[in-house]
Amino acid sequence: DYVEIEFPEELNKLAEESEEYSSLDTDKYLTPRKNDSFDYKFYVPIGAEHKIYSVKVTGHKNDKKKIVHPIMEVRENILNEVRTRIR
Repeated sequence: DYVEIEFPEELNKLAEESEEYSSLDTDKYLTPRKNDSFDYKFYVPIGAEHKIYSVKVTGHKNDKKKIVHPIMEVRENILNEVRTRIR
């Protein structure tokens, strides 16, 4: 049993351009249980636009699969609150 997480191409491209590149997409293998869940932590690339993104999540179990498209909204850039002072 495993889960595939695929992020929009636009976000993956921005991640590739960063200095510390790490693909956002992942496969997560699960130990079968009656109820199973996990948290997947990832960073949103700095250049991501203010908009709603759809992530493709595919769950595989035996010969079956289920695809869902949860959404996430990017609202601000973390650097908006950072100030630089030159003396």
